[in-house]
Formats: sequence, structure tokens, C-alpha cells
Amino acid sequence: MSEPENRFPTIADLRDELAKLIERGLGDLPVQVLVVPDSTIQALAKTLGPPLAKPALMIELNYEEGSSRLPVTVVSTDRGQGSGTPSRTDR
Repeated sequence: MSEPENRFPTIADLRDELAKLIERGLGDLPVQVLVVPDSTIQALAKTLGPPLAKPALMIELNYEEGSSRLPVTVVSTDRGQGSGTPSRTDR
């Protein structure tokens, strides 16, 4: 069963935990995907890029064309699991 969003850790909580791992010398270990609630990915999409015609499902951060390193990927699984249509604000 899915937890309510107000129980999820925040981006700041994630930063703090990642900082602890970096302090322990683990900062060079690979990371692939961050899964977020739909409301978070829509807020990120609205803030980070031009208005989208459809709701965002995935965002790639730190993408550099030609780079040998993959981008940090933020995804939402809410829509893929049929959890309903979240509210949207038109942009």
C-alpha cells in the first residue's frame, strides 16, 4: 500500500543523506534513478523547463550531450500504476 506524500522524505532529506555518504568516501559510487511522487515531478518539470503539453513522467538532470556519463534520472511511477489522475496546473 502506498504511503501518503506527507510521509515521504524531502529533497532536503535526500541531500542530507547523500552528504553523509559522501563524507564516508562513497561519493564516487554510481547512482541511477530517483523515484518521486507525481506531484514532485510535476513541480520539478514546471520549475526546470519550458511548459509541457503533457504531464512529465521523467526528468533528466545534468544532461550533457556527448558526455560519457548518463544523466541523473528522476521518475514517477504513479501514472504507470494507474493511481489516478493527479491535479495539474496549466502552464
